[in-house]
Amino acid sequence: QDSAKTNIRQLQQHHLLENAGGVPRAVRREIEAAFLAASKNPGLIKNLGRQLQQYGLFEEYQDRFFALVKAGKERD
Repeated sequence: QDSAKTNIRQLQQHHLLENAGGVPRAVRREIEAAFLAASKNPGLIKNLGRQLQQYGLFEEYQDRFFALVKAGKERD
C-alpha cells in the first residue's frame, strides 16, 4: 500500500495518468513504442494489432497500422 502511493505520485509527476484524446498518455507511449518496434521487426505487427484492439484504438490507428503491414510485405 505504501509503494502504491509512491508509484501513483511518480506517474502523476510524469503526466502518465493524464489523458490524451481520452486515453492515458502511458498507453499512447506504449503504442508508439510498439509501432517503432514493429517498423523494425515486421514479426511484431500482429502483436501491435492485438494491442490496438485491446485498448479499443484500432480504428484511430488503422491507417498507420495498415501502412506498416504494407511496408512489411514489401520487405518480404
